[in-house]
Amino acid sequence: MTDAAWKDGLTRIAIFFHMLTTYNALLFQATSLVAQSSLQAELLAMEVAKFLNFAGSICLTDNGTLADTTKKDFDKS
Repeated sequence: MTDAAWKDGLTRIAIFFHMLTTYNALLFQATSLVAQSSLQAELLAMEVAKFLNFAGSICLTDNGTLADTTKKDFDKS
């Protein structure tokens, strides 16, 4: 699962991995000045999650537009 918050040029992202077979969880949090909007912040969180490349990952986001747009790219990898 990914989430992001953006305000006044400051971006905070969170990436949460839950391993269903072991019930373990892993949470990454970061702050960035890269994003210029809340939509771009959400995309940044998804890009970082994709970069981490955990096998069998499913990406959940609260932004439907972004999910529909990026689904094609995630399906290719």
